[in-house]
Amino acid sequence: MGEKIKEYFSKNQNVVGFLSLLLFCYLLLFLRLGFYPLVDVDETRYVGISANLLNQGDWITMILNGAPFLEKPPLYFWLNALFFNFCGDVNPLSARFMTAFLAMFSVIFTYFFARKTLGSNYALIASFILLSNLWFLLFSHIAILDMGFMVFTMSAIYSAVLSQFCTKSYNGKYCWYFGWLFMGLAVLMKGIIGFIIPAMVVFLYFLSIKKVKELFKPVNFFPGLLIFLFAVTPWHYSIFTEYDMRWIEEYIIKHHFSRFLDSAGLGRKQPFLFYIPIIFAGFIPWTFNMISAFVNGCKALIREVKSSKTFATIFSADTNDRKILLFASIYFLSVFLFFSVSSTKLPSYILTLFPALALLTAYYWWGYIVYNKYEKGIKISTVIGSIFFIIVGIVGYILVNFITPAGISREIALAQSFSSQLIGWVMIIPLISILCLSNKNRALLFITKLVFMFGVIMIATTYIFGYMMQFGQRELEEYAQDASLVYDSKLVTFDFANKYSVMNTFGRNIEFLPDIDFESLDKIVQNAKEQKVPVFIIIKNKNYNSYSDKFADWQLVKVGEKYSLFAKFFREKDKMLYPQINKYKKMDKLPVF
Repeated sequence: MGEKIKEYFSKNQNVVGFLSLLLFCYLLLFLRLGFYPLVDVDETRYVGISANLLNQGDWITMILNGAPFLEKPPLYFWLNALFFNFCGDVNPLSARFMTAFLAMFSVIFTYFFARKTLGSNYALIASFILLSNLWFLLFSHIAILDMGFMVFTMSAIYSAVLSQFCTKSYNGKYCWYFGWLFMGLAVLMKGIIGFIIPAMVVFLYFLSIKKVKELFKPVNFFPGLLIFLFAVTPWHYSIFTEYDMRWIEEYIIKHHFSRFLDSAGLGRKQPFLFYIPIIFAGFIPWTFNMISAFVNGCKALIREVKSSKTFATIFSADTNDRKILLFASIYFLSVFLFFSVSSTKLPSYILTLFPALALLTAYYWWGYIVYNKYEKGIKISTVIGSIFFIIVGIVGYILVNFITPAGISREIALAQSFSSQLIGWVMIIPLISILCLSNKNRALLFITKLVFMFGVIMIATTYIFGYMMQFGQRELEEYAQDASLVYDSKLVTFDFANKYSVMNTFGRNIEFLPDIDFESLDKIVQNAKEQKVPVFIIIKNKNYNSYSDKFADWQLVKVGEKYSLFAKFFREKDKMLYPQINKYKKMDKLPVF
């Protein structure tokens, strides 16, 4: 029996490898996707916008808190809304499903792209590396736009480059058509940058291999351009027709050109090298292998330039190996420089270049596993990485268990409930990696990194993400649900910045009063009194003492760790829905935890 299984595996390596990839996609992307609540701020507001599409039936204008949301194009919200309609519910799992599905699509596309270029072994390694890095896993578990943008820009770039690996011209033509389609979807996902990134990478790559004319062949260019325009024009024309210059100023000028040239108004200006530490941290557990691959590649280039006495060798693409290395390097460097030059920088933006990092690092591992190359570099980088994680584990254990900074003892107490599992995992798997090195088990060494990230994501989704939500957000969601017991009630947040977590009762408009604005609050209360509907207000406990006299005639509904809920009722039947009110007396001060 054992021999037959072994024989089957040896004859069907490609099938077994691909099925293993699908299994890890499920384990790493979907297994505990709905186990923790929505993450404030972007996740809750984007999910709220998606749900509003269904509630209001307007698929052109996105609505946030009763007002048009003109910052972003609609594709992400369309996909979410369609899935909400399919499954019949809006919850953390349904909210994140499309993000995880798009992440899986990118892994599978990377597999087929890499297999077409350098074979199935390289394809498996590249797709597993993309699937299992920290940044990719983090943003596949949060319902925001960046994963979808990465997927469609990557797909547009891959499609164009695949045209150079097609032996039949008509297959190459269809690659271009798909490239234009994916580029259109990237624009619908995040705007004009969805055209700029793929066009920039593809142009620079074809320029480097001296095939720019391929980009403008009529048989490729004109049908592809029509496909692109067919994808992007209907929505852009419809939204422009409805909002005219208001949309241009908000969508085009403010959230495209101003974001790139001057982010002072958005508060997101960062130094030029902002993304380097993010890349190092985000590419864990492959970071040290990536650095080793970069050093090895630079040394190889220097040797080639010295031997040929010309820099032209850098752009040599006479083999598939060199084509992939050149393409992935241009992909990485151009996207990195683009976002580094941009005035507005957010950590999530740099996710766009991670497919290029996966392709480059995979080439290094492919040489090590299949061709017994780069052994010294893999060994050194693995040992350094293992020591790094062991030190991190020791320091983390000391900090959590023996050092309790003043003022955050509660947070430390909660963290201790799961820290031992995470710290143990961070230390044990690197030790196993060192043992694999000593036994020269190359494939198992690679697998330990996959197992390492599986454990990290399981601990994160089971404990860490929920732990992060303990400090206020759960209360906001709970209070929003309490207010929704009366359908037409008013809900107000007072004296703190917008918290879209309170929009967990989708379709409800929230009055955000970020300052001490009693004049606006009085107007809201007067309006509610005329309509005879209750008003609920959420107040931060630490702010309450400075204006407690203003709320002397409000009834305290609930006291939380960070926020408290007050209400004014104008109908006795509404008050009866909240028996918990009787548990509290009016108080001048609220506890501050």
